[in-house]
Amino acid sequence: MSIGDMGQVVAVVPAKGTSRRAPGKNLAMVGGIPMFCHAIRVAAAVRTIDAIVVSSDDARIIELARAEGVRAESRPPALCKDDATNFDVLRHLLATLRREGTDPELLVLLQPTTPFRSPGPLAEMIGRLREDHEASSLVTVAPINRLSGAIEGARWHPGPARGTRMKATEQRYALTGHVFILRPRRTLDMGVLLGEEVLPVSLPADWLDIDVDVPADLMIAQSVADTYFKIPAS
Repeated sequence: MSIGDMGQVVAVVPAKGTSRRAPGKNLAMVGGIPMFCHAIRVAAAVRTIDAIVVSSDDARIIELARAEGVRAESRPPALCKDDATNFDVLRHLLATLRREGTDPELLVLLQPTTPFRSPGPLAEMIGRLREDHEASSLVTVAPINRLSGAIEGARWHPGPARGTRMKATEQRYALTGHVFILRPRRTLDMGVLLGEEVLPVSLPADWLDIDVDVPADLMIAQSVADTYFKIPAS
C-alpha cells in the first residue's frame, strides 16, 4: 500500500533489531514466524486499520516486513540509540506521514514483544476510542494482584509512597503494553504519549499477558506459541 492510499487509522510496529536484554528477540521464531510479524498480521486482519508501518533499525526486519506486504521505514541514526522511545519513533513517523499528505485520525501502536493478540478485540478497541470523543488515547491494562511498594534505605515500604496507606479495597492496574491507540492531535502534538484522558481497556481474556523482555520471557513465549496460534506439527 502506498502512502497516498493510506486511510485514517495507521498501525505502527516499532521493531528494533537490537536489544540489550534479549538480543535479536524481534527476529526470534515464535509460533513459526519472526515474533514481530505477529503484530503485522493481527493488524492486517482488522478491517478498520487502513495501513501498517514497521519502523526499524535492522535491514533484515525491513526486508521481512516488506515481504509481509507492509510499509517499512528505516530509522534515522538518532532513533537507533538505546534511549530512543516509542514517543520519539511515533513523532518522527507522524511528521513523515504529514509531509506526504496523510494526517491520521488514530495511530495504533503494536509493540512486537506482546505477540499474543487476536484481531476481534483490537477492532473493538478502535471502535471504543472512536466512540469516546473525550478520550485522548486507549491502553490495555491488567489488575495488579500483588501489593507494591518502594525500597528505601535497604527497606521495603508498601504503598505508592512512604507513609501513604492504601485502601484495602483499592484495585490498581498496570499497563500491559499490548495496545496503545492515540489521537495524535491530543497526544503527540502536545508533547505527550497518552494525553490526559486515557481510556483503559482490560486485557481480553484470550490474550496472554506475556511481554518478551529477557531471554526467559522468550522461552515462555516460544513454549506456548504453537498451541496459542494452533500451529500444526511438522
